[in-house]
Amino acid sequence: MFRSWFVGAGGNDLAVPDFYADYGTARNKPIAIPETAALTVASGEGADALDIKEAWWGQLFDLAIPRDYPALKMINWFEWEKNEV
Repeated sequence: MFRSWFVGAGGNDLAVPDFYADYGTARNKPIAIPETAALTVASGEGADALDIKEAWWGQLFDLAIPRDYPALKMINWFEWEKNEV
């Protein structure tokens, strides 16, 4: 929900306001992502959990992040194995 130009498995977020543009850019406010994680499916369907996490780490630690999102000042990594329905 950081940027509003995403369409994926969770649906179409194009109608969601662009939080980064509205606050980080337009209002010159620092931005934090208070919780982020890589969702894996316990049933074993889909990609392997390690493959999913490695892809997510690649996005999270991309060296372009500070350049592309200078208002982003904090990312909190949430790593907890829990079952969700």
